[in-house]
Amino acid sequence: MIKVLFLAGTPGLLKNTNKYNGGGWIASLQKEIERSYSDQIKISLAFPNDHNSDESYEGTEYYGIETIKHTFWKYDQKEAKFCERIKEVINAVCPDVILCFGTENGFGLASTLTDIPVVIHLQGILNPCYEAWMPQGLSWRKWLLGNKNAILTLLALKEFKKREMKMFRSCKYFIGRTDWDQKITRLLAPQAEYFYCSEMLRPVIYNSDKIWTKTDNQKKHIVSIISGSIYKGGDLILRASKVLKENVSFDFVWEVYGINDMSVWEKLAHVKHDDVNISIKGVINAAQLIDVVCSADVYVHPSYIENSPNTVCEAQLLGAPVIVTDVGGTSTLVKHEETGIVVPANDPYLMAAEVSNLILDQKKASLLGKNARKVALGRHQPSIIVEDLIGVFNKLVKDNK
Repeated sequence: MIKVLFLAGTPGLLKNTNKYNGGGWIASLQKEIERSYSDQIKISLAFPNDHNSDESYEGTEYYGIETIKHTFWKYDQKEAKFCERIKEVINAVCPDVILCFGTENGFGLASTLTDIPVVIHLQGILNPCYEAWMPQGLSWRKWLLGNKNAILTLLALKEFKKREMKMFRSCKYFIGRTDWDQKITRLLAPQAEYFYCSEMLRPVIYNSDKIWTKTDNQKKHIVSIISGSIYKGGDLILRASKVLKENVSFDFVWEVYGINDMSVWEKLAHVKHDDVNISIKGVINAAQLIDVVCSADVYVHPSYIENSPNTVCEAQLLGAPVIVTDVGGTSTLVKHEETGIVVPANDPYLMAAEVSNLILDQKKASLLGKNARKVALGRHQPSIIVEDLIGVFNKLVKDNK
């Protein structure tokens, strides 16, 4: 039996109430391990919380770790306190392996606190993200003046960049799944060993009876699911939709999910969403995502930096035709003209052209979606993902006896 401490960004199965588009994959992984491999792996889980907490639920121990607030004030002292709590949890669990999900929440600092093997399961990577934060051609000044939280976000990001580099310099093991994150890891952590392991998706996506098929929408539906971070490409949606409206003969609506407001992007791009056929739809859960994606003519992911966005993977698993920007790890997920369309970031004209092409050529859209689903079913096979992960655990335990 291997005892594994998950240091995760969500409470896993304790409070799996995350309704956001990409939430829930850690809970899915935990559930699969506990369902099929409980005789091999014993999981404890720590997660960010507004206060420290210890709780037992259905045989699993959960530990809340108070997050660092107000990073602009006495950050070093707060980080030291944060690390003390991580050490408390490690001492309480006495794990054989520590699995940290992502570098963003700081849990990867565990690699500086213990001799127990720590492996970081990469999500995004903050240092490259910072470089792509403000898309080319847009104004830092307008963003800072037009967003009351912008300065605090930047100050926090600068501290978190430094914190992330501590993790890359100290950690001996990383898990990733794209050519991009592998190359970045080799650059920032040349001492580390890199393992490939794909991500689990949400069970309702795997179990969906509904799969994308050719649509007969009189008004064509373009769908994007993004968060509110400036680098997620809301401005590109606005500009591409404007180009479409000015140049195509078919009627369309571009539905944007995951956010409730585009005003910051509108100020930066000088385009109002109401003027260019964009409908802002808000946050949706996994079941709603299935309906939305399967009724769309095309799914578009417009970000300026990504590793492996789960919404793209889920759209592929549902067989939808997908267009992504060529950033970070997206070209590992989407092979141009084979399993989707890849366009340069910050090119609203080519994005609009490719959207129009897929809407007008449903035979091509269907073929791309069919190919993508086949690849995604293999890439996100739960049993293979868990077996790969357990293989990493076994190797780390063996190498650190």
